[in-house]
Order: sequence, then structure tokens, then C-alpha cells
Amino acid sequence: MNQIKLIFFLLLFSNSLFANQDKHSYSEIDRITVTASPFATKVLDSAAAIKILDGQEKSLKQTLSLGDSLASYSGVSSISTGSQSGKPVIRGLSGNRIKILWNSVAQDFLQFGVRHPPGLTPVVAQRIELVKGPMSVLYGADAIGGVVNLISSDIPIGADNIISDANLGLSYQTNNSQKDYNMSLSGGSNRWGWNAALTESAADNFKTPNTQSYYDSQTLNAPKFTGKIPFTDFNIKNADVAIGYSAHHLNADFRINIWNNDQNFLQPNGLPTGQKLRNENFAANLNYEFLSEWSANIKLSLQKNERDAVTGASYQQLTEYNKDLAISLERKQATISLNHPQVHGWKGQFGTELVSKNQNTSIGTLVPDADYNSKAIFLYEVLDSDLYIAEFGARYDSIKQQAINKEQAWVNDFTEHQWQALSGSIGITWKLDNQWLLMNRIARGFRAPSIFDLYANGVHGGVAAYQIGNPELKEEYSLNKEIGLTYLGNKLGSTITYFHNKIDDYIYQANSLSFDHNSSLPIYVQKQNNATIDGVEAELNWKINEKTSVEANYTWINSELAQTTEELPMMPADSGYIAVNYLFDNTKLTKNLQLNANYSFYADKQSAGAYEPFSQYDDLPFGTASTKSYGLFGISASADSLLLDKPFFIQLKIDNLFDKSYRNFLDTYKGYTLGMGRNVRLSVSIPLV
Repeated sequence: MNQIKLIFFLLLFSNSLFANQDKHSYSEIDRITVTASPFATKVLDSAAAIKILDGQEKSLKQTLSLGDSLASYSGVSSISTGSQSGKPVIRGLSGNRIKILWNSVAQDFLQFGVRHPPGLTPVVAQRIELVKGPMSVLYGADAIGGVVNLISSDIPIGADNIISDANLGLSYQTNNSQKDYNMSLSGGSNRWGWNAALTESAADNFKTPNTQSYYDSQTLNAPKFTGKIPFTDFNIKNADVAIGYSAHHLNADFRINIWNNDQNFLQPNGLPTGQKLRNENFAANLNYEFLSEWSANIKLSLQKNERDAVTGASYQQLTEYNKDLAISLERKQATISLNHPQVHGWKGQFGTELVSKNQNTSIGTLVPDADYNSKAIFLYEVLDSDLYIAEFGARYDSIKQQAINKEQAWVNDFTEHQWQALSGSIGITWKLDNQWLLMNRIARGFRAPSIFDLYANGVHGGVAAYQIGNPELKEEYSLNKEIGLTYLGNKLGSTITYFHNKIDDYIYQANSLSFDHNSSLPIYVQKQNNATIDGVEAELNWKINEKTSVEANYTWINSELAQTTEELPMMPADSGYIAVNYLFDNTKLTKNLQLNANYSFYADKQSAGAYEPFSQYDDLPFGTASTKSYGLFGISASADSLLLDKPFFIQLKIDNLFDKSYRNFLDTYKGYTLGMGRNVRLSVSIPLV
């Protein structure tokens, strides 16, 4: 609690210190979001906690890992396995409790696995929208922790040329010899427009700081592997293509995203798990305006996700004949909604959503063949007055799920499971004056047990465990309450938010402390218990002068399983982040030359005992499940310059500047190796048209 008091004191002091500066209304901030509202909405006009990563900030922070790209924001962490695999953790929740979207289309990527990354590359997105807190009212089951939405580039309908813009990007990273290539193209004619983004990233094994291994030093808890870590190489390709049409009151677009990831994971025994992952998205969107400010929207989408894996061999050796796991999933969704104009001050949307999923396991017994069907109706309304902005949403979902292949004799339950759920949210943003906003929000979310939660019964090579489901599981319900105070001055902005999330029948894995006789792997079983998560997020943005600015935040989080009083598994450590940015004067050769220095801090963290994945490493002589506090420095420089009379963007970035040895609590490699050592990245972006 001393940390909370300190955060409150610092924010209130800074607000008082700058209260007499030149003031401006929050309404002047015109960045918009479409993720936390059915409409184009100013970020500060929503009761939800929202962040948008775009522009130069995105160029600086983005990596191949979606989780790492967002991890500098308060309340956000990443479950990582190497530099390319990172799942976002929002306010302590991840996996099936976070909704990952592509242009507002929900994604399924077998996210039950802690090492299963989203099948999207942040690089091909124009911006990434983040919403913290339950959003089941808009996105249904699995959105009880928050939403991450990757938004593709706008379609330049009516552009002057078939190719009106083209850009080439190149990047090299020293730690793992990673090479990145990306190209974007766009154009249009009359009422048509199109764009495309293509990227490929290939990397060798990553390197840790130069520290002796346990076998060299015989030091307790020293890493088993150090230096160049074998079997951490990968090759990722991603393509995002769109075409759009606009005429009178009609707007339509069709989008495709294809993602391939061939990657290796290092196992504790020194052998690899090789994987070939593929994710395909197809989405059609039609919007028609009619009457007076009414509009109808139809969105149809198809997603295909495939995962092939072999334990004991690399992805380069993976063939049709040596797979030990092959899972495919097909997801279809149709959403029809109507937006209505203001009625007594309320503007809103209502609609229906249908989802059908089919999962097939052709090799392995980790999860069975299964069907999933859901239907929902929803309503969302907003009232904007001079004193406050009120939001109200309600949603009803009906879900059916069943294992369907009775030839899979290892499945012990073929009954159809059904769930009905009512979720909703109420939020108010009070306009205390032109500088102060007080945000209150209560939201109810839910999550139905997944196919994995119910039926898992096999070896999961990616996490070196034998996992067992529980067909008796109930659905989860969360009730999240939060309050936030925001100050917006001419040079200073700060926000402090407190949230309390109570989750009934929280589903988690627990180490049974026994081992599977055939594989000799630890057995993890699915259990359920009521849980609570509390947290405080503090943020500060200070423009010291025209050249210098500061960004800082701190996150404190606490959790508890009700019956055991133990902490929840996979909870992030308390963390802080500060960055100082300096803008130099323009010269004949460079414009917008910026220097950024940043520091990330992570507190020490104890594992939740038998409930913690990888908890066994607290009892082994090498590695650890619990982690010590550490801090990492980074610097970067970027500028717009001239090359053959054409402007181009160049950036030099150094992460882990002092090559510090560390283990992140949510790094799944912490049991037998360290985090990545110093890494220098040089990137250039060159316009071709």
C-alpha cells in the first residue's frame, strides 16, 4: 500500500505544480479509437482505459512479438518465449481471457498454450489499439481481460494513381542476426482503392549475456544454457492485402491476411520443439447509410489456423511423417449491426453475431476434434452531455460446444456443453472542468471453458508437460470495477487508475506433483476457484519544453485465489517505465532527429507454488520459477533524412544497453536460460514512389 500512496502523492503533486500553466480542453485531443466503441470516438471520451500505438512511437516500440510491442504501457506485460513469441497480458489476464482482433475480427490461435503466439505481425498493422478491462459487451466470451486490435492501413479510395505510394523497409539486429524486410504499396482510381503490406523476418539463435552456466560454475540457480541459445531460430512471413469501394451511401472492403511462422523452441533437455504455424484471415465488410444518419453494417469473416509440431526435432526437420501434433481450426463469423442517430441525446448500435468453429486434431491427443457454435445479440449506447459522457452496453450469448469424434477413444466426454451468459458495462466520464476527467466503469464479462480446458489429455511438447482437462468446469464470470482520474494541461498529462476484478470460477492449471509414466513429464490438471485481481496504474506525460518530453508509468498488481489465499499463476511482476525524448533542430540533411533514452524496471516475483507453470524450477539446482528484480536501459535515435533527393527514415535502437543478465517472470525460458542480451537494431524505410 505504500507504493499506492507514493503514486497518488507524485501525481497529485505534479498536477498541482503545473495547474497554472496554459490550459486547453481535453476535446482538442483528436486521436480516435474504434475498439472500445462502435463509433469513431476520441480516446479520452471513453470510460474504458485505452491506448493507441501508432506513428513514430510504433516504429520505436514494435517488435515481432505483439506482447513485447505493448509491454511499455501500464497494466500490460508479455508472456514470451524468445524474441518472436509474445502473448499480451492485460491486468494479469492472458490467453483465452484476452481478445486479439485483426481489423475488429476476433482471432483464434489455440491460445490455451502459454507459448502459442498470435498469428499476426505488428509490423503490417498501421496502428494497434489496446483496451484494458472487460469488453465482453462488444466482443463476447474471452474478452474479460481486455482487447488488442491490429488495424491495417487505410484504403486510399479515389487516389490519383494505381500505385500512389510505395515504401521499402529493411532492418538488421545484431543479437540473433535477424533480418527484416517489408514493403507497403497502395493506390486507387475513381471509387476504388487498394493497399498491401508484405514482410519477412528470419533470425538465428539469440544470445544471452556472457554468464557461466550451472554446469560450469556449480552456482545454485545459475542457468542451464548461456551464450548462444540453440534452437531459438525462426522465419516469419506475413502479407496483408485489401481492396475497397465507395459509392454514394455505400462503402465496402475485402481484406486478406496470411501469416506463416516456422520456429524452434528449446526444451529443458537441450532438444528442440519444431513448429510450423499458419494463420489465414479473409474478411468482407459492407456499410450502407440510409434514412437520416442511420447505417447498417455487415461483416463476414473466415479464419483458418494450423499448428504442426514435433518434439525432439527442429522445424527444418519437420515432415508429414514425424509430426507428433497436428491441429487445425476453422472459424466463421457473421455480424450484422445497425447504428442509429441521436435519440434524446443517446447514440447507439444494436445487432447480432453468429460464430461457428470446427477444430480438428489429426495427430496427437492434446485436444480432440470439436465443434463450437454461438449466437449473440448486443446493444451499446452513448450519451455525450456538457457535464459527462455516459456509456451503457448489454449482451446475451448462447454457446454450444462438443467433442465430436468418437474414434478418439481417449476422450471421456462427448456430451454437448451449453452456456448462456448476460454481460454488460456501465461507464461515466465526468467532465470536472477543461483539465480534469473522472472515469468510472463497471463491466461484467464471461468466459466459457475452452476445448482444451474440458478435454485436454496428452503431451504438450511446447511446454514440456502432460496436460489433463476437466469436463466438469463451469463458465467464468468477472465483475470489474475501476475508477480513474485524468489531468490534462498544456504540457502535462497524468492518469491514475484503480481496478478491482472479481472472477468467479477462475480456471487455471495446477501441477499435480506427479509424472506421466510414458513421457516422464509433470502432469498438470485444470482446476477452478474464485479469484480477485487488484491493481493501480499510474501514467505521466510531460512536455518539458519544445524539445524535451518525458513518458513514465508504474503498475502495481495483486491477486488471490479465494480458497487457498495463494496468488494466481502467470501474474506479472510490478513494473515501471520511463523514457526521455529529445528533438534536435532540423538541418539540411536531417529532419525530426530524435534521441530516446528509456529504463524499464521489474520488481522481484515469487511463483504461486504448485499452481504456477514451470514451478518445478524453484526446486531444481539450475534455473528458477521465482525471479529477482532488475532494470534494463535502452536508447534509440531516429531521423528523416535525404537519399538521392528522396526522404527516408532511419532508426538505430539498442536494447539491454549494458548487457545485463536477467530473467523476466513471464519468460517461459526462465527455468533454464536468461533473457536476451544486448541487441542493436538498425532500420531504414525508403519511399519508392
